[in-house]
Formats: sequence, C-alpha cells, structure tokens
Amino acid sequence: MGGELMQFEEIRWLFALLLVFLPYFRWRSVRVSNFSSFSILPKDVFSLAICYLRKITAAIAIVFIVIALANPISNGRMVMHFGSGASIVFVLDMSASMEGPISGGLSETRWKVAEDVVERFVSQRCPKDRVALIGFGSMPIIFSNLTSNCRAFVRALKGRGDDLSGTVIGWPLANAAAILAKEEIVGSMAPSRVIVLVSDGGGSVENRLELASIFTKSNIKFYWVSIGNDTSSDMAQFMDLMGPARSEKFVVNDAKEFDRAFKKIDALTKGIVRYETWQPRSSFKRDAIMIALGATVFSILFAMFDFELRKALRRRKIQRGAL
Repeated sequence: MGGELMQFEEIRWLFALLLVFLPYFRWRSVRVSNFSSFSILPKDVFSLAICYLRKITAAIAIVFIVIALANPISNGRMVMHFGSGASIVFVLDMSASMEGPISGGLSETRWKVAEDVVERFVSQRCPKDRVALIGFGSMPIIFSNLTSNCRAFVRALKGRGDDLSGTVIGWPLANAAAILAKEEIVGSMAPSRVIVLVSDGGGSVENRLELASIFTKSNIKFYWVSIGNDTSSDMAQFMDLMGPARSEKFVVNDAKEFDRAFKKIDALTKGIVRYETWQPRSSFKRDAIMIALGATVFSILFAMFDFELRKALRRRKIQRGAL
C-alpha cells in the first residue's frame, strides 16, 4: 500500500510564512517605569499566558492562511480494505425457454424467478461482493463487468432486452473466466472467484477441456443452478472435469428450491478478502481555511480578554493611587 504524498499547487505562497513572526513584534513605545527595580513586582503568570496564547493563535492563523493559499493536495494513495465476499460472475440463460413457467400452472416465468432470486442475493451481499452479469442464448452478451454498485447491476439485470435464441454455454463461460482474470483484485488474500450459471438447459460446451483447465488454474468455483434435471452430455462431462471440490449442481423446480440453492451458494462463497482501491488526490485547502478561522477566533478572544485584563489592572492602579 502506497503512502499518501502531499504537494502544493501554488508553492510560491509558502514564502509568506515569514509573516508568522508578526504577532511577536512590539509596536508600542517604551514607557518609563516609576519603579526603581522590576524585581519588586510580582510575576503575573496568568497575564503572560494570555498574551502568549494570543500571539501563538495569531501565528497559527497566519500559517494556515498561507497553506490554504498554496493549495495543498494529496497525490492519491492505495487504501487497503478487508471484507467478506467474492468476485461473482452470473451467467444467466436468456433464451426463449426461460419465459416458460417454472412449475406447472404457476404464472411466474423461469426468468422472473431467477431475476428475483439473483437480485435478492446481490442486494444482501453488496458492496462486499463484486458482481458481473452475462446473458446468453446462441451468443453471450456482457451486460455488466465486475462492480460493487448494486443498483447498476440490478438495472442491468432488469433491462436485459429481448430474449435470445439457442443455448450455447461454453462461450459465455469463457467470457466469465476472462472477466475474473482481467478484474482480479489487487493484493487479495484467498479471494473467492465464482461463476454462477442459471439455465434451464445444458446446452453445448465444446470447449469444456480448455474451460476446465482455465477454471482450475485461476481457482474459479463453478455452480450450476439447473431448472429441471438436465442431463446433457456436454455439461455432465464438464462437471466431471471440474470435480466436486470446485463445482456443484443445484437442481431447482420452483421458487423455494431456487432460494435454497442460492442460500447454499451464499454460504460457499463467503471468504475473507483483502483488496486495495485507489483513493484519488484531494485538496486540503478547505481544511486549512477552517483551522485558520478557528485560530483567528481564538486569537481575537484572547486579545479581547488581554485588553479587558489590562484595563482592569490600570483601573485598580488608579484607584490605589487615589488612596
């Protein structure tokens, strides 16, 4: 993690820091004392403290006014974060068959149930997770790259557009793996990289050998939420290549089974994640102005108190002289 560096955009103003000595100059003329020796006078520690505080706060005000004029800015820095989450790419079947009922006689379509369950899943885990969305039919469409912005993801999920024909799974799974490789979390500690496939048909996975190798090498977990127990040979062989430690199939036939499947995926994909984000440069001009204003107020208060204290001492001196 890089440290935060500061620089001044108007560095020439820093020469005005020499004005910090102004409060310590004595502007009054020297008065002749009636005392033969100052050693007989009592030390007024309180008055001296007020006097010095007034000068110190005035000097602080000058310093921060000059700093504000010089406009201090940070160069930006990497900020370390810790959380419990994963990078998840949802690969959702958007073929015409997903518009059919999920179970006989129900009005809700397979897509509607899948959409609602994915939305709840993401809303519960964001912003700890980074999520992406790929829709597919005969071809994949990347609706969202990895993001922690839940609202943006949900908008993409609900604004998918027209149904896609066909069911080709190998291509969208390759796109999902590429997204995870490209958007790898910097400095992560045992991150969970997950691809969740939701489909009502197995489809073709002609590149299954290559995919299984990529998934294994990149430590990607694969979960297939199958609407109905599809037994297509391509998907069955792909699941065998992945093995039970890296993949799992969930067969769902209604909304409750959908919920149970995603609850298990939720438990399987929680892990401690350490990642870095870039904090852009920012200006500290406003902070300097606020400190200068605060110091000015205190300086004025101390000056008023000092003035009233001196006036009270002079009044007491006159009263004693009259006696």
